[in-house]
Amino acid sequence: MEALGLPVEILVDDCSPNVPTERRRDGLIWSDIVWMYQATDPLMRHNMHVVKEMRAHRDKQGKVWYPATFVIDTDDDLFNVEPTNWAFQTLGIKNPQGGLLTPGSTIEFLDNDRNPIITKDGITASWVDGKNGFDIRENITRLENYRMLGQTASAITCTTPAVVDYVKREFGKNTKTFINPNGVRFDHYLDLALAPHKGIRVMWQGSNTHYNDLYSIHKAISRVAKKYPEVTFVFWGARLEKLLEGIPQEQLEYIPWLPYAQYHLRLVTVGPDINLCPLRPSPFSATRSAIKWYEASVLHDPAATVAQRAGAYKDEIEHGKTGLLYDTEEEFEQHLCTLIEDTKLRKELAANAKDWLHENRDAFKLAPKLFEFFCALREQKHATTEIEEEDATVPEQQPDVRSGENKDSESSIG
Repeated sequence: MEALGLPVEILVDDCSPNVPTERRRDGLIWSDIVWMYQATDPLMRHNMHVVKEMRAHRDKQGKVWYPATFVIDTDDDLFNVEPTNWAFQTLGIKNPQGGLLTPGSTIEFLDNDRNPIITKDGITASWVDGKNGFDIRENITRLENYRMLGQTASAITCTTPAVVDYVKREFGKNTKTFINPNGVRFDHYLDLALAPHKGIRVMWQGSNTHYNDLYSIHKAISRVAKKYPEVTFVFWGARLEKLLEGIPQEQLEYIPWLPYAQYHLRLVTVGPDINLCPLRPSPFSATRSAIKWYEASVLHDPAATVAQRAGAYKDEIEHGKTGLLYDTEEEFEQHLCTLIEDTKLRKELAANAKDWLHENRDAFKLAPKLFEFFCALREQKHATTEIEEEDATVPEQQPDVRSGENKDSESSIG
């Protein structure tokens, strides 16, 4: 919004203790929009109620100041976090079958073949109620706070239609929502043409939370690696060595996670020809965006994507035109082999995907729509808020703005 020259001032509260209490309080009360990412803290719920009860204030110059409008942003179904996701520690309330957990429960990390999953520390992991920060009662309370926050906020911004579905399921069917898709800043990625490289480069990127996604195709990847020794497999993020044992070491390349400022610069130098997007179908996966497809398609020479028919991939990728979709391991292997052998198809799919990205996920095209939505929320606030004519700026009960209390919320205030 700022880069487009829209009339906004963005204040980001990262809960730093260096932010003066008065500055935080004023930002919370007098901003037009307080936009919070998946806040679950009861303190924020208290603050929202205090600010929502405030009346508008007319100053001595006749200008009316309205209290903030609260909006929650979400891109994950927090009510269906899976045990293989480390967020399960503070949000897990269901077993892998979808049933609610009871106090005292133990959840093991198991892969699709019911084998123990080895964590990044080389230890077989499990969730035991009351140990290592996993507390089922606290998680239930935390999610109930989140539900109440969602019901108190004026609106919820969502990244996909599936996120809207979960929001209306948990917060109420009349919850006001706005779809604000994940977008790409094309200007953040150098338009860099790399020198030609030998062989084919296949990229997968993801965190430990995608263990089961990669597990579902790791045997097929090993077979493809042995069939095509000219292929290099680039794994970016989680170092899941157990799943890569079948790939010859000379065909493996690993890139650790990087901060965003370095990430997009590193991405343009990887030079992937093919991009892998496995996503095992589940209630949680249903809300995932197709960001990995976007990022592989933004490059000067974009990569062709093979994605599982799940989440936003099944809704946004047109099979055979902007990517290839699969349901089974056998389909995945067939598509991967096809793209390795067919350079023309690879380039056509990648070019079409980049065109789609320009048209549908360019952040500069998405930002004005979000700005208009925020403006409409403010107009509604103005029309429904009583104006206080006296010179009073804050209610007797002020928001609790203690630094660092709202660590679950990454709030953008502006």
